Amino acid sequence: MEWTITLDDDYVNNATQLSIARTVIHENVHAFVGMILNSNNTSDMAISLQSLYTYYKFNNPDKLVQNLTQHEFMSQYVDAMAVSLSVWDNKQQSMEYYKKLCWAGLESSSVYQAQLNKNEIQETIQNEATNSVNAKGQECN
Repeated sequence: MEWTITLDDDYVNNATQLSIARTVIHENVHAFVGMILNSNNTSDMAISLQSLYTYYKFNNPDKLVQNLTQHEFMSQYVDAMAVSLSVWDNKQQSMEYYKKLCWAGLESSSVYQAQLNKNEIQETIQNEATNSVNAKGQECN
């Protein structure tokens, strides 16, 4: 199996290294999920994903179903992705900051929708994605 991650040029040219690393972690989780579904479709993870897929299939257009399913599943692993991002970043920020960043792309999930600080999360994500003056990550060279 082969997985390719392609990042948008505008994003790469404007985002901080921290934001790009977060995106790569997010996309690698997608690749891992895809690998499990292709190699072990009877695993607990595959069965759980199939249940989510069935739920979303009734309520959404076909082209969105797989992405919504994976994002709902991935929302359970925001803490794990945040730990991975903090290790990559040598723990320069608080774990709360890394968790906020790891919600990027998962906004359609029910777990994200239940977050009380969605505005703060989005501000953090946008600061890093645009390398604003409030970004804490380093500029990408």
